[in-house]
Amino acid sequence: MEPVYFDRTYYVGPRGEGYSKVYALLHAALSQADKVGIAAFVLRGKQHLTPLRAEDKVVVLQTLRWADEVRDPGRELPELPSGPRPGRARSWTRRSSWSTLSAARGTQAGITTRTRKRCLS
Repeated sequence: MEPVYFDRTYYVGPRGEGYSKVYALLHAALSQADKVGIAAFVLRGKQHLTPLRAEDKVVVLQTLRWADEVRDPGRELPELPSGPRPGRARSWTRRSSWSTLSAARGTQAGITTRTRKRCLS
C-alpha cells in the first residue's frame, strides 16, 4: 500500500489486567504470521478501517485515508514528467510486513461505498 494512504499512527494496549492475555495473543499472532490484521474501530465518533501490525512489544494501528482524500499529483503538478516511476517494479517484489496490504488498496476501493456510508453516517 502506498504510504500516502496512511494518516495517523496509534499504539494499542490492553484495556486492563483482564485483557492482557488476549493482547499478548494478538501480538504473538501478528508477529509470527508476519502479516497485518484489518480492524474497524471508532475514534471521535467516526469509524475507521485500519491495519494492525506488531512491533517490538506493542501493536500499532494506523488510520487510512480514503482514495478520494488523496490528491492526484498529475492534476496538482501538471509539469511533472509522465511515465513509470523508477524503482516501481522493485517495490512490488520487496517483501515486508506491509506486503499483505498491497491487495488492501483494491479491497478498500471495492468496499469504499458501503463502508464509507456506514462510517460517515
